[in-house]
Amino acid sequence: MTEAASKKFFEELGSNDAEEALQSVDENVIFIAMRKESSDQVLFYLLPQFILGVSMPS
Repeated sequence: MTEAASKKFFEELGSNDAEEALQSVDENVIFIAMRKESSDQVLFYLLPQFILGVSMPS
């Protein structure tokens, strides 16, 4: 993911438009689900692997 694509990805995550965010990611992402203790809602975060510093098996 290029720097410009990464910037767009994070902007779209903050815009509450999940469809736009999902369209901007590539196959090298890791999904993380988080739930607030005071809520029944589950939030999904997509983290490009370079941010986490991990390598994905090919």
